[in-house]
Amino acid sequence: PKPTLSELSATKGVSTSPRSTTPVSTTPVSSPSLHRAPEPPPRDILQDVDVPLTLIRPSTLPPVLVFDSSEGVRVNLYHTENKPEPDVAVWLLTISNSSTARFDDVSLTISSVGDGKFKLANASGKSLSPFSPICPSSPIQQVLLTMGNVAS
Repeated sequence: PKPTLSELSATKGVSTSPRSTTPVSTTPVSSPSLHRAPEPPPRDILQDVDVPLTLIRPSTLPPVLVFDSSEGVRVNLYHTENKPEPDVAVWLLTISNSSTARFDDVSLTISSVGDGKFKLANASGKSLSPFSPICPSSPIQQVLLTMGNVAS
């Protein structure tokens, strides 16, 4: 005799046939799943965007003082009018020197708190000449691209 449905549910999905003492699973066999090709990763827009210094259009907003050291090094962040992509903001960082000392191997490191992304382009130089009122030194300039939840 075949087991009834209530007998099957009482044994929690395992049935034994009177002719055999081997448990038989009553769990339905699923059909083989179709394997889809993995979706490509989302496009990293910032890697595709490049804004050269020569194309920067400054904003009328005043700069943000990011760093001002007692040694005379100052970092300013300038807003720009550039908008290469809808979610991408373009900034200009400048590093200037107002001391009589020379600074070599100058570089910026940027980190973000949150889920925003950024890209720091190559700097215009790596050293700051000493300040001279007769012949002022050129600042180091660097383009910063931001996207997402980055303070603006």
